[in-house]
Formats: sequence, C-alpha cells, structure tokens
Amino acid sequence: MDEFWAAHHRIRQQGPASTWGSLGVRLRPRRFVFSIEWFVNRFAKVRGETKVFSHALRISKNRAVDFRQAESKLKSWELSYAGELEADFAETRRMLDELLAIHLRLGIYERRVTDFDNYLKQPTHLPR
Repeated sequence: MDEFWAAHHRIRQQGPASTWGSLGVRLRPRRFVFSIEWFVNRFAKVRGETKVFSHALRISKNRAVDFRQAESKLKSWELSYAGELEADFAETRRMLDELLAIHLRLGIYERRVTDFDNYLKQPTHLPR
C-alpha cells in the first residue's frame, strides 16, 4: 500500500494535473478486524471551493475488486499498481473473513458454556 501512495505523491509532485490519479486505497477499522477499500475520487468546484467526492469500489464475492467498474476514470499507472496489490488484498480480505467467523463462533461457544454452567448450578439439577 505504501508503494501505491508513494507513486501517487511522486506523480502529483512531478507531473501536470492531467496525469494525477483519482484512485485511492484505505484501511478502515471494523469491529475485531479491518477492511481494505479502494475508492475513486471526483473533484468538483462548489462555490469556488474544491470538494472531493469519494466513491467506493465494489468488492466481489471472491473478495476481490474488479477495476473494470471504474477503468474509464483511472490512469494506466493507477491500474498497474492497483492490479499488483489487489491479489494480496483479496487474500487478506478472505483471511479477515475467516478470522471474524472464528471470533463469532468463539462468542457462541462462550455463551453456551456459560449457559450450561448456570444450568448445572441450579438447585433442581444438583445430584441428590
């Protein structure tokens, strides 16, 4: 991810605005895990001020982003970097899904153990 942003900043410093990219990537904290999201920025002048409007790219069922949904808006250097990174990001998303599933199942198990322990402590279920 750092390589992508380094290239992004390098092109902004060296090249004209027409070569600047509009693709971005971010990590977002979620409950117990994080998400990796690609987004496309659109810039517009509103009352003389430049506003940024971000649009997140959809993640498919196989947990990868298909950049064809925004291909017409992206520069070739962006697609190149993003394509290299996305395979690793998709695998990371799949592992995060598995980690979240383990966390949820662990919570269910803990509740069942607690419920069973409380059941055994009830006086009607103690051995005589």
